[in-house]
Amino acid sequence: MSTIAPQARLRAELDTLADAAEAVGFGLPSEPQSGRLARQAHLMGILRRYLEPRLAEPAHPVVVAVFGPTGSGKSTLVNTLVGRPISEAGVLRPTTRRAVVWVHHRSADIVEEMLAASGPVEVVADDHPVLSSIAIVDTPDIDSIAEDHRAQTTAILEAADVAIAVTTPQRYADAVPWDVLGDLTERSLDVMVVMNRATRRASGAVVDLAGLLRDARVRGIDSADDIVVIQEQRVRGDGRLHGYALRRLARRLETIAADHTSVSARGVASSVRHAVAVGRELATAVEDQAAEGASLESVIDEAVAAQRAEIDFRLESGELVRQEVVQRWQRLVGVSDLASLVERSWGKLTDAVFSRRSISEDRVARVDLEVAEELVELGLRRAQQACTSIDLAWSLSRSGSALLEEIAPEWSGIRADLRESIDSWRAEVVALVAEAGRGRYRLTRVAAVGINATATLVLLGVFAATGGLTGAEMGVAAGAAAAQQTLLERLFGSAAANRLARSARSLLSERLTAAVVAATDHHRRVLAAALDDLDDARRLRDACDDVATALEEYAGA
Repeated sequence: MSTIAPQARLRAELDTLADAAEAVGFGLPSEPQSGRLARQAHLMGILRRYLEPRLAEPAHPVVVAVFGPTGSGKSTLVNTLVGRPISEAGVLRPTTRRAVVWVHHRSADIVEEMLAASGPVEVVADDHPVLSSIAIVDTPDIDSIAEDHRAQTTAILEAADVAIAVTTPQRYADAVPWDVLGDLTERSLDVMVVMNRATRRASGAVVDLAGLLRDARVRGIDSADDIVVIQEQRVRGDGRLHGYALRRLARRLETIAADHTSVSARGVASSVRHAVAVGRELATAVEDQAAEGASLESVIDEAVAAQRAEIDFRLESGELVRQEVVQRWQRLVGVSDLASLVERSWGKLTDAVFSRRSISEDRVARVDLEVAEELVELGLRRAQQACTSIDLAWSLSRSGSALLEEIAPEWSGIRADLRESIDSWRAEVVALVAEAGRGRYRLTRVAAVGINATATLVLLGVFAATGGLTGAEMGVAAGAAAAQQTLLERLFGSAAANRLARSARSLLSERLTAAVVAATDHHRRVLAAALDDLDDARRLRDACDDVATALEEYAGA
């Protein structure tokens, strides 16, 4: 099988993986967010800075990146390898302020372009024989106080085929270089370790360092003999060490140059496997983030459900609106006057109602206005209580607390929408009355009172606990509420009157609950914007599977 097709397929599948990884936002500000974003950036660096350029130009030189803590002598080593000062060395820290690349003339443009994304680089072109197959990069200090220095070194290491870690007996246990070594170990990158400025008493430090490297499974380190040790010595006037000090390191570089094809192929294969592992890790992170988001969303659901249950309970118990408010409405409409007629006789009530309209349109309009205002305020209170409940629960978590900073419900808009919704509910009650009043018998009675007036009686019935009264109980439960219920039953019949009240309550519950939902939608929208779609996880996993398959074909070609 031709190697071109497998290589082209691997490049295409890696590009698909890069797109899938780049599409993930990890916007939920939870505890793991920074780690997830760091892993995403790491994967993108391996894909964009190393694998894509390496597969596009398989023959370009093997990139050897020299890194280490400040003051470890990296630049001095590079200058000694080159044979002349090309990278500034000195006592000021940090000394190397941008990457310096030692590369062959014919490869200078390719390597410079490949490393350009990491930041500013200084290219020193040469025709040294070892540079026919490798390029050596002196990086800024990995533990520099300048954040851009560490960022550039990390980016260069992501683009490297081989790394040379330089340390000293005083600095070999520093945390930052070990973090970097961990990333290189994940990629199974070839690593050479140099213990610089070693004294005669440093043998214990070398053995200890070898043990740490072996435990960390750093590739190429099995014992202390694998560590290149450079003894403490006086630096020459031009900032170089004596040539014999770096003979062992130079021989290793010559071996890499002679075997550069297999070194680069090994780097590609190990980096692709690492990319697949990180891609699957990110897919799991998307799912974990979704679970974290679901926990926050359940708080919204519970707050809405709690207010819905409270609204329904208060509607059924007649406690949604204060009783003194309901009584004022009843007096305004004239139901209180009807109460005395109920106490006297059914006949007088019938004569009073059906001989003339006892409830004027002006009274109906005033009650409707008061009811609307009362219900708007009531709905707003329920919506605000739901939001307060959510805010309190979210404030107890890092992600919820951060999201709250982006939430500002537009109460004026919610109020206006609620007022429109309540007016619509009133129209629905009128329609219910018209529907229930069909038929000659009922139509005559409803017409005597008026549809709007009858709808207002139904509306008042929604807020009074009269739904279970029967004709036999009227004498005992005399009063405004009883008169109101009696009149409705006279108009529609007992069963139909109760159905009207239940339907009106149900419709009002929907309207008020909708206001609660509208207010909490601000929380939902902010949360949804922070989350990634679970399809992103599926796309990542599919892309990883395709890359793994393409790698098998590439490796077997």
